[in-house]
This record gives sequence, structure tokens and C-alpha cells, in this order.
Amino acid sequence: MLEESLINKDVVATRQNVLHAITYLPEIIKLQVENNRLKAQIVSLNESIRAKDDALLKYKLVAEYTCDWETWTDAQLKPVYVSRSCYEHTGYSVDEFYADPDLMGKIIHPEDLERFMKHVSKAMEHQTGVLEIEFRIVCKNAAIKWIQHICLPIFAEDGTWLGRRASNRDVTKRKTMEQDIIGSRHELELRVKERTARLKQLLGELSRTEQKERRQLAMVLHDHFQQLFAAAKLKAEMAASKADSAQVKQLLAEISDLMKDCISQSRSLSVELCPPVLYNSGLCCALEWLGSWMGEKHGLEVNVNVKPEIEPADHDIRAFLFQSAKELLFNIAKHSGTNKAWLELAPAGNCIELKIWDQGKGISEEKLSRLGLAKEGYGLFSIQQRTESFGGKLSLMASTPTGFNVTLTLPRQN
Repeated sequence: MLEESLINKDVVATRQNVLHAITYLPEIIKLQVENNRLKAQIVSLNESIRAKDDALLKYKLVAEYTCDWETWTDAQLKPVYVSRSCYEHTGYSVDEFYADPDLMGKIIHPEDLERFMKHVSKAMEHQTGVLEIEFRIVCKNAAIKWIQHICLPIFAEDGTWLGRRASNRDVTKRKTMEQDIIGSRHELELRVKERTARLKQLLGELSRTEQKERRQLAMVLHDHFQQLFAAAKLKAEMAASKADSAQVKQLLAEISDLMKDCISQSRSLSVELCPPVLYNSGLCCALEWLGSWMGEKHGLEVNVNVKPEIEPADHDIRAFLFQSAKELLFNIAKHSGTNKAWLELAPAGNCIELKIWDQGKGISEEKLSRLGLAKEGYGLFSIQQRTESFGGKLSLMASTPTGFNVTLTLPRQN
């Protein structure tokens, strides 16, 4: 009986437990489902955290392992981020830049500090746009480096301005090369100027030497050859007066005529080489004489318009303008196809202008290069070079069919 009573009690207890379990089963199931959901969320969050950690590591590696010195300063110019490459550029560590917000300005070279501060002010005032500047810094070891600085504004997703992001690159080698090139170019320019000045000096000496040789040769023709020709003519005439043979008299008369022609030709050549009027009366009178002489010798009618009051003070310039006018008029007589030309000597400020032109057929480029720019004698090339040696310029207009027009502009005083 006792055994039966115990069994009945166990059955009742078991039944009660089953009924209790059945009552709370929905809650248990619900809790189990919620537990599984939370576990899934935890797994997802862990995966997201790992992904963000990986992304953060990538950004950190990209930022830290850069050749350039990268910075981010906030609106108060305090460093938010400084890459560790700052040490290779400046000798200062990242911690030193964080500890001293003004360290950047302190290492700027004194001669570049004002430009840099203007750049900073502009960067703070204008919150948009990329700005660039190059400046020098004084490194911790006192070495001086050139830095190329490029910065741009940073904004949050809501548009809030967060300061400026900058890249600083060491361009010392490039700047050194640029300075070497500038120095070499400056040295080359100085050498060119020196040689140009020397060339002008030589051209001036050449012009003076030519004029001197012309005068000496003219004097030799006048004082020696003409006297010899005159003496020979006189001797021939004296011999003819004493000769008995008519044939000998005829020959001596012919010799006398030849001597007369030699005297005439030498006198003419002497005047052509060095017209006395140029040295006795000046350039204006010499140009008027030249116009008449071109008509007599070459059939070229030259309308001369000169003003005596603009006579050049320098003898070398007078001689050069006369010889140039003579050469240019001779070219017109030979190549223009016309028998008329114009010559004008007029003032042009502190300078003198010699203008010579015609209304002929002009000169083609081919012929101009063949005769006008001949690098000898008094061709256009020589005239141009010598004009520049006096500090003047030559202007040429020779296009067909407008005729030939040359203007020489020279200072009154060499």
C-alpha cells in the first residue's frame, strides 16, 4: 500500500510538471528565437567591426606610408593629423608637431615666411579651392629644403568645414636644377651681351678703318698717281713737240690722251672713294652732291630732301650714312627698272632717319637674298649690322610691286 501511494504521488507530480511545461512552452520558444536572433546580430556586428578595422588599417597604411608629408589642420590651424613622413622631410617627429601647433610656421625660412603667412590667410578665408605654394624650410639639422605645398578644404558629410588637407613634397633637387639653369642662362646672356658689345665695337672699328683707308687711298690717287699721270702727259707732249716723225708724234699724242683719261679716271675714283664735300661741308651737302653724281654717272634722277639743321654730330655716323645712301641708290639704279628715286634725311626725336625709296618693280625675295643680304661690302646685311652697331635699326620694304623702300634710323651721336 505504501508503495502504491508513493507511485501515485510521483505520477501527480509528473503530471503537474508536464502541465507547467506546456503552459510556458510558447515563452520558451520565443526566448529561444530571440536568442538565435541576437546571436546572428552579434556575428554580423563582429564581421562589421572586423571590416571597419580592416578599412581603418588600409587608410592608416595609405596615410602613413606616403613619400609626401601629409597634414590635416582644423579651422584653428591646429594639427589634426600629421603623417610620420614628416620626420624624413623636417627632422621633427609627429609628436613634436602635435605638441607645438606653431611648429610649422617656426621652420619656414625667414625669407619665405611672409609669403607663407599670406597663403595661410588666403586658405582660411577661402574655404574652397586648391591652393599651391613653394617655400623653404629649415630642418632640425639646419639643412634647408624646398617644399611644394598643395592644400584643399575638407568638409563633413553635412557640409561642415573641417579645415584643410595638405601634401608637402620635397622638391629641393628640382629647385636646385632650376637655379642652376637660371644661373647658366644668366651667365650665357652675359656672355652674349659681352660678345654683342664686342661685335658692335669691332663693327665700329671696321667702319672707321674703312673710312680711313678710303681717305688714304683717295689721297694716294690725288697726290701721287694723278701727279705721275700729269707728269707723264707733259713728258709725252714735250717729246711730241721735238719728234721729227709724224708717226711718232701721233703715238705720243695718243699716249697724252691716255694719260689725260687716266687723270680723269683717277680724279673721279678719288672723289668716289672719299668725296671732299663730305668732310668739308657735311652730310647734307654730300647727299645733295650724291644725288647729282648718281644722275651723271648712272642716269638716276634723285630727289633729295635734307635739312641742314639735323647734321649728325658724329663723324662716323655721317660717313656711314653717306656710304649707305650711295650703296642703296646704286642698287636702285641697277635693279629697280626705274630712273627715279627719292632720298630724305629727317629728324625722328633724338634720332635721324635716312629714307631712300623708288617706285620701281621692287625686289623679289630670291634676288634680295642674292644681292641685298650679301655678307660683304655695303650690302643690306652689312648696312643692317653696322646700323645696329650704332644703336640704330634698318627697316626694309621691298615687296613687288610697291617698289624699294629702306629707312635707316640712327642716333644723332654715336
